[in-house]
Amino acid sequence: MPVVRLGFENHGVDGTWTANSQVPTLPACHAGDENRQKVWRSTGAGTSDYLAVNLCSTAKAVDRVSWVTYNFTTCAFLGVEGDCTSAFASGSLFATCFAPWHAGRSGVCFADLSARQTKKWWRFIVCDTGADDGYYEVGVFALGRATCFRVEVAQDVRYSVVDPSLVEYAPAGSPKTYKRAPYAVIDLPHRFLAEALVFDTGGGLQDVVRSGGRRADMVLSVYTSAPACSCAALAMNLYGRLEESPSFAYVYAGGQTWDAAVRFRESL
Repeated sequence: MPVVRLGFENHGVDGTWTANSQVPTLPACHAGDENRQKVWRSTGAGTSDYLAVNLCSTAKAVDRVSWVTYNFTTCAFLGVEGDCTSAFASGSLFATCFAPWHAGRSGVCFADLSARQTKKWWRFIVCDTGADDGYYEVGVFALGRATCFRVEVAQDVRYSVVDPSLVEYAPAGSPKTYKRAPYAVIDLPHRFLAEALVFDTGGGLQDVVRSGGRRADMVLSVYTSAPACSCAALAMNLYGRLEESPSFAYVYAGGQTWDAAVRFRESL
């Protein structure tokens, strides 16, 4: 059965971002913008360049950190730190590190933390000995909660690429194309979801709809054993949002279960 995991409620959007290195026209605050085309870029490719974010109002729960539209290579070392102060030196400091994979067309890489961390200050440290561009660049650094829908029955996961280009034909039959960028869509017809997976306020599907839904970008992953275990898994690590808010249908199947069809659309 596929594992469907969704990182939602990107706290970085409301945070205050800083960096030890930034091109003036491509500042650190771009990493907190949902638009993946607005990138942060460092002035070089050092061994400890970093982005830091203050979540401002209070400490917030983080299960997944994601990098969207980045130029890191598979030689990179990505450090993640969370703390209650900006010094990142308290006794409650959380620190871990990850190596990115080659994301392919999706341009998405993420790390699910071993345990939920509730911190106010976060720092992302980059060291990439394979960097060819001479700088580091990221469109979105997303950090927030994540929820997992492992459904113990057979289900069809549908992946498609939509080409929204407009094509018109002249009277002679010659086509004229108005090109638009294609995007991916994943259909997840969830069946027999446990009641908690739908209504739990700590990360149920209804919680995802209320906190993000159609109005905020999230990071979806669909895989069998690991997010980078196959070409299909890499293609289905997507940054985007729900195309429509799902409706929940009650089904009694030996317990309190619900059906919900979810369509996830990639944001470019």
